Amino acid sequence: MAYDFDLFVIGGGSGGVRAARIAAGYGAKVGLAEEYRMGGTCVIRGCVPKKLMVYASSYAKDFKAAEGFGWSAENIAYDHATCMNAIAGEVTRLSGLYMKGQKGAGVNVFEERAEFVDAHTLVLKPSGKKVTAEIAEIRGIEEGKSALSPNRHVDAGTSEELLDLIHQVREVSGLPTGIKLCVGQVGPLIAFMEAIKARGDQSAPDYIAVDGGDGGTGAAPLPLIDNTGLTIRESLP
Repeated sequence: MAYDFDLFVIGGGSGGVRAARIAAGYGAKVGLAEEYRMGGTCVIRGCVPKKLMVYASSYAKDFKAAEGFGWSAENIAYDHATCMNAIAGEVTRLSGLYMKGQKGAGVNVFEERAEFVDAHTLVLKPSGKKVTAEIAEIRGIEEGKSALSPNRHVDAGTSEELLDLIHQVREVSGLPTGIKLCVGQVGPLIAFMEAIKARGDQSAPDYIAVDGGDGGTGAAPLPLIDNTGLTIRESLP
């Protein structure tokens, strides 16, 4: 069986980035998924921010000691927001270097969460992109890239235009023709049904697939489905 990658690393922490970079350096095809920021706990949350805060705290003592060597330490003030912004900037810089190193080594980086589907298949969330060459070949898309449906079709901005498009596709293809959609409000769907009723049943799509708040085809972006989509029961009045 042919696989998409020789090595796929889940997590861009210290161990993950090194494993991916070294393997890629030996010629392996490597993928790496990191859902947050490259660098892991040490760079993003632990060692680096902690040490920078310790360094910042030590200056109060140093300023006091400097008075004994002739320095004036008057009107010294500490601004916590400035300190935190500086630390955040350094963390961002270091995380960027980790990312640059991965891409420079030829690692395919996916800025998403990776979860196992089975022993040899991963799914990337929140996009739902499947890391599989087979699906990429079937759908005619680039391997590992998302192919999310747009939130509307450029040729169908109204119910009437959508019915015209369905009729056109059905006439040209001679095949059953339907639509898939994420229903955010019941009103537009009712208007669509009324347009079908006005034209007659022959104008209706052969099927309607719904991406709703409780799941669906997976074509719509998950943030749209989760935050906007109604449930199937609500979507089909």
